[in-house]
Amino acid sequence: MNDMHRPEEKGAVVIRRFVRYLTYVQHQWRYASPLQRILHVLNVMGVRIQPFDFFLEGLPDRPDPRLEMGYKDCTISFLGVEELPLLLSMPERNIPEQLLRGWFDRGKLCLGVKYRGELVAFTWCDLEECSFRGFRFPLRGDEAYLFDAHTSLQYRGQALAPFVRYRCYQIFAGMGRTRLYSVSGCWNYPARRFKEKLQGRIIGSGIYCELFRRWGWTFIPRRHRASFESVGAAPRSLNRP
Repeated sequence: MNDMHRPEEKGAVVIRRFVRYLTYVQHQWRYASPLQRILHVLNVMGVRIQPFDFFLEGLPDRPDPRLEMGYKDCTISFLGVEELPLLLSMPERNIPEQLLRGWFDRGKLCLGVKYRGELVAFTWCDLEECSFRGFRFPLRGDEAYLFDAHTSLQYRGQALAPFVRYRCYQIFAGMGRTRLYSVSGCWNYPARRFKEKLQGRIIGSGIYCELFRRWGWTFIPRRHRASFESVGAAPRSLNRP
């Protein structure tokens, strides 16, 4: 009996994925600058060009008192693989389930914020390496790499992202991780603004290029290499594919 329904179930999955992808593209196109749109089209064609800023973050010396107040009815905690459906339910996201499951399997952490039981924001964390494809290196005991931060569309513009980030700083400081690295696209001005508001600073910038998900190169201007090395963020091993 179950076999009779499998083709229909597979068809429904394909349709859901297609609808989610269209929603993702619509969101990207709506909020993207002309340059971002060009880069997105190139990425679809298999040519990825990503100018990036590399940030060093951590608990600010003088945090905004409003960040300490928190959000009523919000809870923040690490998510488990059993909560994967919540991550996949956001329509503006377009990340395959297999990739997210692989992150959990490799020990990456996902810090989620729920509002009355609904997942409204999250950020992924890596304690082993800076796993940005264009700038990989192993992490020390007091470091962590933050990536794939996301806030649901309906909750944007409510200062939720800085609150989540600040709580993330507090949680990782309690784990002895006080030096937090992250990467933002040079055109991602909202991410840059809230990181700088929390006293995060840009260590340096570069451009990551990739062809057909097989060959990749990272270009770091000579003037930025010394900045990376001065804070110990220079790659401590060869880049891996």
